[in-house]
Amino acid sequence: MMNWASPAFRIFGLILPLVTACACRQPVALNIPPRPLEGRGLENIVAFARLYGYVRYFHPSDEAARADWASFVIAGARKVETATCDSELVLLLDTLFLPLAPSLKIYQTSKPPPQEDYRACDTTKFLAWVHHGVKGDGGSPVYSSQRIADTSTAWSDKFPGPAERYHADLGAGVSCDVPLALCTDTNGTLPRSGSIPPVALPPLFLPTVEDRSTRLADVIVAWNVLQHFHPYLKLTTAEWEGPLRRALTSAATDSSEQMLVFTLRVLVAGVRDGHGSILPLTAGVQDAYALPLLWEWVEDQLVITAVHPSASDRLQRGDVVTAINRSPVEDIIMQREQEVSAATSWHRRWIALSDLRLGKRESVCSLTVHRSPADTLQVAVRRAVRPYDVVEQRPEPLSELSAGVYYIDLTRVSEREFLEYIPRLTSARGIVLDLRGYPHLPPLMLQHLATGVVPSPRFAIPIVVRPDRSAMQHENSQWTLKPLEPHIGARVVCLIDTRAVSQSETWLSIMAQERLAVLVGEPTAGTNGDINVIRLPSKIRMLWTGLAVTNNDGSPVYGVGIVPDRLIHRTVTGIRAGRDEILEAGLAEVSGQPRPD
Repeated sequence: MMNWASPAFRIFGLILPLVTACACRQPVALNIPPRPLEGRGLENIVAFARLYGYVRYFHPSDEAARADWASFVIAGARKVETATCDSELVLLLDTLFLPLAPSLKIYQTSKPPPQEDYRACDTTKFLAWVHHGVKGDGGSPVYSSQRIADTSTAWSDKFPGPAERYHADLGAGVSCDVPLALCTDTNGTLPRSGSIPPVALPPLFLPTVEDRSTRLADVIVAWNVLQHFHPYLKLTTAEWEGPLRRALTSAATDSSEQMLVFTLRVLVAGVRDGHGSILPLTAGVQDAYALPLLWEWVEDQLVITAVHPSASDRLQRGDVVTAINRSPVEDIIMQREQEVSAATSWHRRWIALSDLRLGKRESVCSLTVHRSPADTLQVAVRRAVRPYDVVEQRPEPLSELSAGVYYIDLTRVSEREFLEYIPRLTSARGIVLDLRGYPHLPPLMLQHLATGVVPSPRFAIPIVVRPDRSAMQHENSQWTLKPLEPHIGARVVCLIDTRAVSQSETWLSIMAQERLAVLVGEPTAGTNGDINVIRLPSKIRMLWTGLAVTNNDGSPVYGVGIVPDRLIHRTVTGIRAGRDEILEAGLAEVSGQPRPD
């Protein structure tokens, strides 16, 4: 008969849940539940976050290069919060970091250590980190992070010298001294940590958004990537530690993935990057349904610009939406814009309005609609269509609008369709290109318009060898477009608005620089540059702009956009009348006629 009180059975009772969890690959009550992060604990986490970035990306030791950084940052976030004073925090940070960075110096700011003579060691070979952007997860291959060996005695200004160290005040009464280059011998970097084991997470622990320390780790990793590698950060914000504190405080009490995603999106929104985004783990097809309408912010009002046939009995073009689910639209939009990253206010508004259309399938949205001063409606609509099932009224993608005047919608035309259409364009007297969106073909049109070799905008990959973007340099590149026959000599107008982003802005920069077309409409998004991607410890992904782009003359695109030659805005009256006022202005421009009122 089993003795239920025996020590052996009590041990078995403790082990059984662990064995079961291992078999099922589930965490065993190891998640830290939400609780506030404040006071000394917050200061400790901020200091840890900054030191993590310095060591993770700039300390070139073999131990750091081999580290499991995702696990380290979670474990570290669990450990350092408890420090009650400066000296205790120094000891905890030493315990965490010295196994990975044995030459790192961490000390109380009030008690700096004596200055050391960091003379070169006997070997002439050194290693230092060189980041081209930063190597992400699934991003462009133009980004890389590697330790570079330099065996010369004369170091380039681009790379840290063998005795160069980076000094930083981490806050919380603690500072650090980080070597940026290390001597090496045949066995690796010097000095070595020996057999000191790095900090580890509890056995069987699996990172999850339900765990408080994993959420803090997500914030720490995201903030550091942007802090050290974002090519435009100095242009967008002068104060970047405040967003770190706010995001850590929020993540500590978040109780769901949805809340954490909002926290991370607000953090990314702080850099005002039109490519900046957070991709949740649970996003799927159920979230990819939209209201049966399109809307825009026109004349300081939310105006419906297109209606799906399924809702045409309740809504009309030109209806003004004044409330969503009984809340004023201004409040709803401002709330949504908190989590929208964009380089310009107009692109932020467009993204927010696009996001408000989306939600779970069959979710209901109540709209308060003004059709006239005396006609107010309460309309319930469901998210039951795909986002692209609702389209605005435009001409056919390839069409002749009047004798010799052709329309080409670059956002809907394929390369094959365009090539088949070229013979008609050679005798055209006017062409209207529509780039209110994103092109779906290579820039062939530009090559047929050009009379000589056309240079692209300037692309600049950040070269980062020191923390905090200090002395950031750039690797510049350009490509060229050769002219193609037959040459198209017609007068060309291109329609633009805030939907033109990234590659569209590359095209438009060339058009403006080479005077290949007259640009008509509204300023573009102001966001160009290749996207980089990183997977955070919870496996949520963050996207951001990895390289800088300027016009060929050096003028900025970021935060400015491509400004039209002829500024035209839509009106509520025009929308209600079924007019496309930007297209009308383009046709008048290409025909040399007076612009319509």
